[in-house]
Amino acid sequence: MDAHTSSSNTTGSAPSTHHAGIDTLDQVLVRLELSPEGQILDANPRFLSLMGYTLDELSGKHYGMLLSPDQVQSATHDTFQAALRSGSSQEDELHLLDKPGRDVWIRGACSPVLDDNGQLSRMTLYAMDLTGQKQLTASFEGQLNALSRVMGKVEFSLEGTILDANPRFLDIVGYQLEELKGQHHRLLVDPDYAQSADYLAFWDTLRRGEFLAGEFCRLNKQGQEVWIQGSYNPVLDLNGKPSKIVKFATDITAQVEQHRQLKQAMVEAEEAARVREELHKSLQEMSTPVTPIWDGILLLPLVGIIDSMRTADVMNKSLTKIAETRARVFVLDIAGVATVDTGVANRLIKITKATQFMGCEAIISGVSPAIARTMVELGVSVGDVRTTATLRDAFEIALKRVGSAL
Repeated sequence: MDAHTSSSNTTGSAPSTHHAGIDTLDQVLVRLELSPEGQILDANPRFLSLMGYTLDELSGKHYGMLLSPDQVQSATHDTFQAALRSGSSQEDELHLLDKPGRDVWIRGACSPVLDDNGQLSRMTLYAMDLTGQKQLTASFEGQLNALSRVMGKVEFSLEGTILDANPRFLDIVGYQLEELKGQHHRLLVDPDYAQSADYLAFWDTLRRGEFLAGEFCRLNKQGQEVWIQGSYNPVLDLNGKPSKIVKFATDITAQVEQHRQLKQAMVEAEEAARVREELHKSLQEMSTPVTPIWDGILLLPLVGIIDSMRTADVMNKSLTKIAETRARVFVLDIAGVATVDTGVANRLIKITKATQFMGCEAIISGVSPAIARTMVELGVSVGDVRTTATLRDAFEIALKRVGSAL
């Protein structure tokens, strides 16, 4: 009795264990059962949910109804059909279409199931749904391809060895891929920089998994500077550790050169402005030379046009010089002034009156007959300002004022 019970429990546990294993697989994998001719015999709920069908809609139909056109035309399809007929195991990736016609990707193994006589009764396919992963990969690859069409791309090992480069990057640096592949990144940088601590720190940063972005100066095959704007991006493996470096770059050499030329032009313009300013100051000094000609006597010979700006400059310089020298007489010679109108005459009077406030007597010399007549006709009053026809007359008066004689 005990022996019979033990035998019964042993034989009864095998199917139970078998079904438990199937139930476990059904919870995580899609399952499809096919006849050797390819007719659908069964499918688990995960497969039905993935494909959008009910079991009644699939049962008895050929599995080919689930395949995408490209899968039907592939060599994989021929191999899969041969495996079904022969009952041999087959592992592969399949491209299917769900009921609404959307792409579905699965990868798994198809295994034979034998009947009690050892004959092939069916093939069971267990597979993982790769659709989400495929979509993410396609999206990622699409973005990379889009970037590669407009930007240079180059891949490095963590030690800086060049692994690959796209045509755009090769155009930027002027190399063929065979010339760069296997070479170190230092081939593209200035030799002095390649030996620097900054360059070592540059690669240490990338090996730590940190990305670097900015503008970088590199050397092309001819040894000429090329400027690129881009980023060095560490690529992480499944453990989250850096496995390689991918760089995306845009050639900005032309923009950098334009900026350099603009900066140089601005420097030159600033220098030209400085020179003009100094020249202007020199000309002002030459046009308004307030000169001590004797102890206590200042002379300012005016030449040319007298406008309001020049009047202010003459007044400032004259008063400053009077304060510096403690002059007692200021001679303003206007023999070089071609014409005098009311505005000019009044400006000259203002200058002399300002000097008088400084305790310095003012004398206007070089008054020609034409200027004298003009001032009378204009009704300009000189007040108590002394005027003379010649500079010599003005000197004689000035010398007497300071107590000297010719």
